Amino acid sequence: MVGTASYMSPEQARAQEVDHRSDQFSLGLVLYEMLAGRQAFARPSAVQTMSATVEDEPAAGARHPRAASLDSGALSRQRA
Repeated sequence: MVGTASYMSPEQARAQEVDHRSDQFSLGLVLYEMLAGRQAFARPSAVQTMSATVEDEPAAGARHPRAASLDSGALSRQRA
């Protein structure tokens, strides 16, 4: 497994095959961080961060209104 835990897609965190949708998810994480001022799934350790990426919703709280649109778009776990 290669990558930074904070920017991995759920497929990468599960060590599954990845495609362009994985890149879109990772880009969504970068955009989320830019808009919200914090990482979407940040946890104390890399293992916990990867688990949160697979299981949890993006971090809520004070965030830019446009960050919310990423939740149902780029950060969606539904494969299109």
